[in-house]
Amino acid sequence: MLPWRAPAKLVQHWLSSGDVNQEAEPPPLADAPGQLERWVLSLPWVERAGMLAGEERAGEFAVVCPPLGCRSVWLFVTAQEDDCDDFDVYVVLPRQLAQRGVAVGWAASLLDLTADRVLAGIATPTTPAELSALQALLGVAYSAAFHPTAESDPG
Repeated sequence: MLPWRAPAKLVQHWLSSGDVNQEAEPPPLADAPGQLERWVLSLPWVERAGMLAGEERAGEFAVVCPPLGCRSVWLFVTAQEDDCDDFDVYVVLPRQLAQRGVAVGWAASLLDLTADRVLAGIATPTTPAELSALQALLGVAYSAAFHPTAESDPG
């Protein structure tokens, strides 16, 4: 039987044992635009709303839900001309969330759309953890696109 130790002491002992590299660099994110696009298009009611400049992985994405009478563009992704893995992300967010993102530094407020919606530029993910965080943020933006006050174009 192992002697009992406080969990914090066990973790500290484990970290200081040298078996764990505390300063390990996160793995690079491979094909980030492709991963993001596949994830976005896997969401129900999401469609590619348009292509920008003929780029395969650049365009806008909309929630199109006829049963709820909802059609709302909520995400823009643009590829950089010189690098296929470099891209920019623009998301329609609830104003309060966009303001928090600007204050913390992961967002730049670009355009006021309505009283409660803002188009924000989002920091481009460079690691799997950052992509996961972006997906969580996009989940909020996706849900907000169904909100009755979201911009809607029934046609």
